[in-house]
Amino acid sequence: MPAPTDASLDRLEADHAQYVQLCRRAAEIKATTGFRDIQKMDVVRRAGRDKEGRPVFMFIPGNLERGVDLERVTMFCLTLMHDVVVAQDKPFTCVWLCNNLWPSKLGFIFFRRTYNMVPRPYRKNMQWLRIVHPATHVRLLLFALSYYVKESFWEKFDYCDRIEFLDEVVPLAQLKLPQDYVDYDKLLEQEARQMSDPDNPGSMGMGMMGGMGGMGGMGGMGGMGGMGGMGGLDDPTGMSSGGLGAPFSSPAVGAAASQPPCLREDIWSEDEEDVDAAAHHDDNDDDDDDDDEQQDDEENDEEKDAGDQKGEEEED
Repeated sequence: MPAPTDASLDRLEADHAQYVQLCRRAAEIKATTGFRDIQKMDVVRRAGRDKEGRPVFMFIPGNLERGVDLERVTMFCLTLMHDVVVAQDKPFTCVWLCNNLWPSKLGFIFFRRTYNMVPRPYRKNMQWLRIVHPATHVRLLLFALSYYVKESFWEKFDYCDRIEFLDEVVPLAQLKLPQDYVDYDKLLEQEARQMSDPDNPGSMGMGMMGGMGGMGGMGGMGGMGGMGGMGGLDDPTGMSSGGLGAPFSSPAVGAAASQPPCLREDIWSEDEEDVDAAAHHDDNDDDDDDDDEQQDDEENDEEKDAGDQKGEEEED
């Protein structure tokens, strides 16, 4: 049975051919064999609505299995998001859970190419993004990506060092967070109390080496793979122990640290030809982003003028 026609994809075909192709393939798979394997992994899902009534999409990249087809994961993600973000052109929000126990399969080039692939509504309609339990290498990866994204992105972005901070924007109960992340959050809180305890003679050493370091700060660099968080920036072997969602050191990591590093599976190959093509695409996107920003400003001005006019009419 053929997938139903989507007018929004027809409009995007000229400028976002790769995105349109993936969406159409995803629709066909959803209508036939489905994505039961990806759903079972619980990598991305709808997680209710935020406190303003907007859809929340939660990403849990630590649940990606070794050797998983990331293109298939991306297509499943599009089946969840495209209708809301592009077809209906509605605002949405995102929660990204960092799993710092296992090597990440998502690196710099993956995020850059994904950012370039998706159309403007994903940037325009995203209202906020919260990254939970970010380690130092995660911050470094985002810094490396900073010159690819528009300034307005950083106004919607924030780190959450504790799960409780999410309660500012979304009811925690509806997220149904995996218990591992909840337990890790409690461990972070316990270490923070130990670090701040003046009666603990080892608090300073623990804070620098085991607390901040091992549990999501500098130890993300020292515990399992150093600067691997860049995951693809300078990684000719294709191996990465970093990225958004990996790794930190903890008492539970001993066995994991002794395992050989996972080969990073990207949606597209990362040979030099692909990198050059992506760089050329980035140059072309600069003008598009400038046009988008100007269009956003014009839309905001029109909304403001309409609001002022409505206020004057109510006063009259």
